[in-house]
Parts: sequence; structure tokens; C-alpha cells
Amino acid sequence: MGVKITLSTEGFDCFYDVFNTKKVLKKQDIEILFNTFSYEKMIKLFGKNVGLTKREHWVNLFYEAYCRHLKLIESNIEKDPIKENIIDSVLWALNNFESLYANVERIKEIINEKDFISKALKYLPVLDSDIEIDMELYIFMNNACVEKGQVLLDVSFLSQLNEEQVNDLLAHELHHYMKSHIRGIYKQTKEGHEDVVKSLFALENEGIADMCSFKGLSFIYEFLGFMEKVLMEDVLNNPVSYMKKFGEMLKNKLEFQKESINLYDFLMRNQIIHPLGYSMGRNIEDVFGLDELKSCVGNPFKFLLKYHHSIEIKNGEKILDGKTIEYLDNIYSDSI
Repeated sequence: MGVKITLSTEGFDCFYDVFNTKKVLKKQDIEILFNTFSYEKMIKLFGKNVGLTKREHWVNLFYEAYCRHLKLIESNIEKDPIKENIIDSVLWALNNFESLYANVERIKEIINEKDFISKALKYLPVLDSDIEIDMELYIFMNNACVEKGQVLLDVSFLSQLNEEQVNDLLAHELHHYMKSHIRGIYKQTKEGHEDVVKSLFALENEGIADMCSFKGLSFIYEFLGFMEKVLMEDVLNNPVSYMKKFGEMLKNKLEFQKESINLYDFLMRNQIIHPLGYSMGRNIEDVFGLDELKSCVGNPFKFLLKYHHSIEIKNGEKILDGKTIEYLDNIYSDSI
């Protein structure tokens, strides 16, 4: 199996060209950036992930960042962490404009060394085909994502990480990307259980990918404002109690049909999905070994069940009761 990486800086170059001027820009000047092919593609691929699918949303946030840079308005006006991290990415780029290309060269060197590939492969089953990866550098948000075969990377965000952390971030995103090349994963589930299926998918998807990156990057969720202070420590110190609560919610949703329960919201609120998913993966590997953890890739029910058994073996505690497992087995009957 070979991995070929194609790296494009077209999006970043478009950003640089627009802001590389001594004149004071107007909002119309920033609209030019979002008329480029690169930024139109970025919005199309990434915008839905953060609820910002319209061009004017992005123009307004980039212009606000520019005004903050010129000190025309005060900082820290936004309370929404998504919008604030878009503004912060642009603001960091403008405040460090002279060194941007040096940072891009550093990022390119790290990518070309490909150390992140082995980190990602450690937590994947054997892949039997060559893989081509398209990576694109932008200024868009303190973030990175994989969408439709494209890996979008924010230059401002990566520039603030050390080399090991950049490799961790790339390994996490590459794990998502390469997983899509594994045959037979994510088999069909029974209809009518969208919240359950979406939630278990998220736990497995992020939990195993976080095995590649969590130790180096766990600080980012509080640092970027997506997690309340000290909550990360609480979840990591008490993952079983959080997962017992999740198991109880599953029971009430499946056995007692309490449709008001939102499992996905429970996981995504304050991004507790990351320390929870990581704790699940860590326990499975510690109790059953790396191969058993890799066998859970692409199989959310097996991932949850293996974690349930790992806690049962280690602590004598149960995350799920027998009835809940029966319901889940019916939903995922074709998956194991």
C-alpha cells in the first residue's frame, strides 16, 4: 500500500494576495476573496459543518477580523466559539503577515516528511490499496477537516502548533480519510434510530481517531473555547460515570421510547465526545490489545460493546444492561 499526497496552497495564496496591500480594504475587497474558486470550494465543503453556508457570513467575519486588526473595533466581541475561531484565524494571519510564507514552508516540510502516516496507520486495519490524499492550505478557521476526499488545513492554526502536534493533527484527519478506503465498514442499520446511530458513529469515529492525537492536542478544546474550563479533566478522571449516564440515556431512549432524549447533543455539548471517545479506545486497547481496537474501526456497536466489556473486566461495572444490548443488537444486526 502506498500513500501519495498532493498539497495545494492555492487557497492560502488567494488570501495572501487580497490582504497584501497598504491600502485600507473595504468589505467589497474581501468579497473578491470569496469569489475565487478556492474559497467557494471551502465554503461548499466546510460551511455546513459550522452552519455557515452563505458567502456573506464569511465575508462579514473576515471583515470583522480585518477591522480588529486595524483596531477599528474592539476585540472579543463574538461569544460564539465557531465565529470567534474564524475571526481569530484571520486576525492571527494578519498580525503575523510577514512570516506567513515561512510558516507555510514549515508546514510543507512536516507534511513531506510523512511522519503522521505511521501514526494514523497504527489505529487502522490493513489497507490493501494505494491512497491519494489531497491536502489544501487555507486561512479559514482554527480547525482542520476532511470532506469529500479533501483535507482542509488552516495555516494560522497549524502555525501555532509544534511539529509533534502538527503530526498529531494530520494523523487524526488522515485516520478519518483513510478509513473511507476500508471495504465493508459501516454496514446498514435499522431505520428509525437516527440519534442512536449518529451518536455511536461519532463516538467510534472520533474516539479511535483521537488515539492518534489526543495526548498532544487535548488542550485545544478549552484553548479554542469549545469546552468549559476544567471539564476536560473531569471527563478524563470520571469517564465511566459519564458513560454510565450515556448508557442510561440509551436505555430510556430504546426501551422506554423517550424521544425527548438527545444522545448526540449530550456528546457534542462542550465536546465531551473527545475525552469520552479517547477513554473508550484507551480502555479497549489496554484490556484487549491493539488488534481488537482496530477491529472496531467502522463498527460503532462493536466499539461500544468492547468498551462495556473492558470496564466489566477492569472494574466489575456495567455501562449497558442486557435489554439495551438486545435493542442495539437488533439495530446493528448486520454490522457484526
